[in-house]
Amino acid sequence: MIFTQLTNNGGHIAANGKIRTKYSERMNGISETRTTTKQTVVKKVKPKLDKEQQRKSVPEKPCARNLTWPENSDRWQIVDNMNNSFVFSAFAEPDEHRVKIMGLHRVNLKSSKRCICWFYKEANEPENIQTNGTIDLLTDHHGTTYGAMMITCDLNDNEVWHAVSVTPSIKHKPLNRMILHYPAKAVQRNFTLCLSVMHSRLGNVLKFVEAVEFDKVLGANHFIIHHLSSSQPMKILLNDYIKTGEVTLLNYNLPIGTKDVHYFGQIAAVNDCVYRSRGVSRYVFVVDIDEILIPYAFNDWMEMMDNLTSAEPKASSFSFRTTFFDTTMPDDTRRYRQKDLATRYKLTTLLKVWRENYIFERNVRCKVIGKPELIDVMAIHTVANQKRAHKLIPVNYTTALLHHYRLKNSSPTRIYNDKTRQYSSRVVDRVIKRVNSIPTPCIRV
Repeated sequence: MIFTQLTNNGGHIAANGKIRTKYSERMNGISETRTTTKQTVVKKVKPKLDKEQQRKSVPEKPCARNLTWPENSDRWQIVDNMNNSFVFSAFAEPDEHRVKIMGLHRVNLKSSKRCICWFYKEANEPENIQTNGTIDLLTDHHGTTYGAMMITCDLNDNEVWHAVSVTPSIKHKPLNRMILHYPAKAVQRNFTLCLSVMHSRLGNVLKFVEAVEFDKVLGANHFIIHHLSSSQPMKILLNDYIKTGEVTLLNYNLPIGTKDVHYFGQIAAVNDCVYRSRGVSRYVFVVDIDEILIPYAFNDWMEMMDNLTSAEPKASSFSFRTTFFDTTMPDDTRRYRQKDLATRYKLTTLLKVWRENYIFERNVRCKVIGKPELIDVMAIHTVANQKRAHKLIPVNYTTALLHHYRLKNSSPTRIYNDKTRQYSSRVVDRVIKRVNSIPTPCIRV
């Protein structure tokens, strides 16, 4: 692979793709031989242990096998006995006099897009009122049997309701009942991140820690995760984050096969996250754990968003462009002071500093930070529908750029970009602290 002389952010470009790194070796023990007139005595000298070896020499706590996941009121429920529709969660919009319900719907079903919404004052009371509802099938179902749906229920009074059910018609009895979530009355955090649906293929615990801790350095306060499945070490890690109040975990056991809906029903999960963040979070950010949004012109996300919203007061959200960092590229640790720790903890964001010589165009692989109360329907790479008089604003890549770390080798040239290393000391410290808080059998370094 040949690197051309291209610069984009003050860095230099190598002439070829071979980056040599040095590795140190440790000796496990030293034998010292002493000779006397009577016999030869071989004395084993006990090697000195560094701090990490001392930590590992202490008997390890067993990796917990049984975890009590937090209970939450939201779960998948059927709408009809034909398995045509399923519902997960419901959110009130008092100012709009309506309720939004997140769910799944059979894509090719030629039936009415109307339904009935039943409202309840108390948890165990019979239904009090019925209103009309409309079923909207969201895009991005990619030809699968089911797609994400959003039901809009009319609610013309000013009463506070406890729960809601959905039926295909007034003749059907409710088979589901969802707690009705109202917007929080006070903002508690600046940034809530809506992560991808957690499933067993996302099993790299160290990569998850790296992403979460880097996001926290940049300004993330809370993470919402829809949990389908995960490895035991990942469960231990998630439990640790839940205890510190940094993660909301929602049991997302799909009522259908994973192949019957696109990517584990992520569109329904994303919109659930956005509506769940209303009133409690200034911004939501839909992102994957292999992506980091780096502000180039600012120190962190909050400083950046203050500047962007001041310039665009009518914006509901802002779209950030993407570039790939190929994880198959050799680690480049030249002149990097924390290279030993970054290498030991396999911190991809600090070791992979050659990006592709290509930045995706607007609306292609972009990711969005937005105000949850101004977003009606969120997609993965854009805002599908927003409140009237508001708009989605594209952000120049010189202001901020989304770094996507993945197995990718499509561009013949690379550009050196070590912008992530300005956060190195804080990221490394946070990762080490988090890893050390977990029983060592659960996570290996």
